[in-house]
Amino acid sequence: MSDSKQNLSPFQLFVVTFTTLIASLLFVLDYSISSVILPYVVGDLGARVEQGTYIVTTFSAGNAFAIPLLFFLLNYLGKRRLFIFSLLIFPFASLVCGLTDSFSVLLFFRFILGVISGPILPLALFILLEIYPKKYHQKVFGFWASTMISAPMLGPIIGGFFATALSWRIAFLVMIPIGILCGLVLGLILELEKEKKIVPFDKFGFVLLITMTVSAQFIMDKGQQWDWYRSPLVLFLAGTFLLALALFIVWNRYCESPILNFSLLKKKTFSLSILIVILTYSSFFGTIVIIPIWLETYMGYDAFKSGLANAPIGILPFLIAPFSGFFFSHFSSKKLLFFSMVVFAAVSYWTTNFYIDIDLTHIQLSRFLLGLGFAFYLAPLMTLSLEEISESERPSALIFFHFFRVTSGAIGTSCFTTIWTRRGYFHRQFLTEFVTPLNPYTGQFLEAAKKVPFPIGKPIAELNYLAREQAVVLALLDVFWAIMWCYIAAASAILLWWLWDKAQSWIYPPQVSEHSL
Repeated sequence: MSDSKQNLSPFQLFVVTFTTLIASLLFVLDYSISSVILPYVVGDLGARVEQGTYIVTTFSAGNAFAIPLLFFLLNYLGKRRLFIFSLLIFPFASLVCGLTDSFSVLLFFRFILGVISGPILPLALFILLEIYPKKYHQKVFGFWASTMISAPMLGPIIGGFFATALSWRIAFLVMIPIGILCGLVLGLILELEKEKKIVPFDKFGFVLLITMTVSAQFIMDKGQQWDWYRSPLVLFLAGTFLLALALFIVWNRYCESPILNFSLLKKKTFSLSILIVILTYSSFFGTIVIIPIWLETYMGYDAFKSGLANAPIGILPFLIAPFSGFFFSHFSSKKLLFFSMVVFAAVSYWTTNFYIDIDLTHIQLSRFLLGLGFAFYLAPLMTLSLEEISESERPSALIFFHFFRVTSGAIGTSCFTTIWTRRGYFHRQFLTEFVTPLNPYTGQFLEAAKKVPFPIGKPIAELNYLAREQAVVLALLDVFWAIMWCYIAAASAILLWWLWDKAQSWIYPPQVSEHSL
């Protein structure tokens, strides 16, 4: 019996499908749970507020490190064995993250956790596509995407509850029994591959790729702290990145088995999907991270209330997921993605009207509407990426796609956090320039403050506090302006691709043979 033809009973098929989807959910929950517990982790372990995003970006960097190895490992170990191995090792790294008292140790094991769990998401899809006939693959994409959709709704509430009622450490420790149970169940039911296949591995290309990824991630994470181009270390990392990029392009051109197969970009739908991933996943993931930090650090929300503010993003996708087959049968993946980009851009524009005293209901409503776009985002994007991909090219295409997905998420989060920080400094400096003795409103405020029992220096401190709060919100609006234009660019790319296809069909109409007449 071949590995891909294992006959599963209906009950076994259900158990494998359910367990595989739960394992995928476990991976995505790690992202969404982490976003709401960041201020608690930073406060408990004595790190700075802006360092909280490192907990997310180091995990994504670990994913980016592991995914290029995936093609070699899944041939050498087999899809099922590697998937089960990742699920059983995942809990041990999560255990260290939940027990450590050192922020540096936490970041290191978050990276290790990212390396271990990197194969989980693509391998879950590989296995589901393997055990189901091809006619059900569209539904498989829908089921798989629904787990990704559920995480933004469940993760913030679960993480917020643990951080508020118990401890942020429980958010990591709760992963342990789930990972072990999923791994054991799949190990008992699935037949493991009996043969090992050693495929060529591009070691030099892998080193260059990781050098580029790590250099870019360090620049985006630490550039603000190191003062960007004034820092010799930042300039060294930028030079390292450019040199590695040049060598990687040349090496990839002449290598027989490159670590990332750039020849796939010759397929129009695949290149379009990668462009959309770069523009949108970084924006979407940056939003998921920045909003909880803003609510908990500057708006006085606790983790659970912050989770409630973000949870509505998963309601509409969860309700629409069962009807994904209907939408796919009536609309192309490009049309669904275009609609998704329009919704994302519109909600981002609406978010630029937030203000310092905005209430919880309006924040939840914006997340709820954002979920409408998310419902038609992931499954159509995955379908578009594989539209012109042959069966033999599918593993390479999925690895390429997921590498850019996790890398865009990590670098995008760092980029938008940096924009938020820098624009916050800019707006605060601009606002405080008006607090001078020459400004009549300053004098009126100080005169009125004499009638209030402020402690010594409190009126000036209150002005400073108000300027900081306003600057943070104005900077947040700047971030959403940038995110809105990323979504507009993605929508424009889809529209231009469609117009180009139409123009080609007009210029070069399909040939009609005599036999067809």
